[in-house]
Amino acid sequence: MKIRFRQTGGFANLIQSCEIDTKTLSPARAAEIENLVRNSGILTVKIPFWRKVARWQRIVACDLFYYSISIESSEVTFSLAFDDSSIPDGSRPLLNYLKNRVRSQPR
Repeated sequence: MKIRFRQTGGFANLIQSCEIDTKTLSPARAAEIENLVRNSGILTVKIPFWRKVARWQRIVACDLFYYSISIESSEVTFSLAFDDSSIPDGSRPLLNYLKNRVRSQPR
């Protein structure tokens, strides 16, 4: 499973990201990450109307963090984008795990 994560925005408008390939990890670490993805429920998120509202939210709340998660496995390829005001239910443990592994990216 490959996971690509990107966080942008906030007061300083930083760009941070990380990429994880579970094939390069120990079996225990790979299982931990795959369980976080499965338990987060993000693979079953339907794109609701808030995605259309996101442009409006960026104008009103320009200091929010914006997140992009892409997951690629043998079973699924999935991408989801959201901000602090629309974090999918159950995805906080995965989001926190990924946020702890980001590195700043140059502009």
